[in-house]
Amino acid sequence: MTESSKEILFIHNGAIGDLILAEPAIRAVREKFEGCSASLLGNPSRGELLKKSGLVESVYDFHSPRFVPLYGEFDGLADHLKGFFCRFDQVVAWVSTVGNPMVDNLNRMLPGRVTTAEPFPSGGAQHCTDYLLDTVAPLEVSSTDAVPRISPDEDSVSAAAAWLNERELAPGWIAFHPGSGGGDKNWPLGRFSELAARLREHSSNPIVWISGPAETENLLSSIQEQDHVIQDLDLPVLAALLQSASLYVGCDSGISHLAAAVGTPTVVVFGPTDPKVWAPRPAEIVHSDDGWPSADRVFQAAQTFIL
Repeated sequence: MTESSKEILFIHNGAIGDLILAEPAIRAVREKFEGCSASLLGNPSRGELLKKSGLVESVYDFHSPRFVPLYGEFDGLADHLKGFFCRFDQVVAWVSTVGNPMVDNLNRMLPGRVTTAEPFPSGGAQHCTDYLLDTVAPLEVSSTDAVPRISPDEDSVSAAAAWLNERELAPGWIAFHPGSGGGDKNWPLGRFSELAARLREHSSNPIVWISGPAETENLLSSIQEQDHVIQDLDLPVLAALLQSASLYVGCDSGISHLAAAVGTPTVVVFGPTDPKVWAPRPAEIVHSDDGWPSADRVFQAAQTFIL
């Protein structure tokens, strides 16, 4: 079978940032098997980001009932499920590997065609993207490009332009995202407000706040009347919107990884998590081992992009 006719399945059910950190490894495998087709078994809404960026052609829901039997006995797997997996020439599965029946079943269905690894590095200080690139080395994949890249598709770019036009916003706005998947990773909202005030003193660029369900109530009580809020946008459209910003400031979150991956100048404030492992690439990291960094420190990092 030629390289161009290969079908590859990536299995990754991580959060937004985790999936973006895997992008260089996915891209490296695709470049190794040039012309192959690729699918993702993972979260559909996050996977759509990769699909619309041209990294995979199909996305399947990791939590679909059709895949639940993978965690059972091999002899109980239905023929249609075996048929689904057996069409793939190579499977790269970033899943828990210890005592996981899925791994055993995949290896029995596809002997010699499955590469498995834990989705995250354990211990040490290796960056997650570098670790994930190392996990595909058995496929004779090598890449010196360890920077995640997301390229918004034309439809998403058009939808983002329409969103900006409706609010009479021009490219060059400043994006703030004060939330994350864990409250302990969030730089205090009051310091975001302090930073916003500092930036307004030095820049006429409007500030747009990105809000998720967890922070909406507190955020709306903190922003200025002239500010705008992004809510409930599909990830590909949000990616296209972020690409038009002149600056992004956020915490250790998936949206921070997204901003960096689309090429927006990105400043990320880290607290308890280790930026040596989890920092978006490329990004200006502000980190303190003794409490949260001050608004002044973050302003110093941000001003180089807008002044």
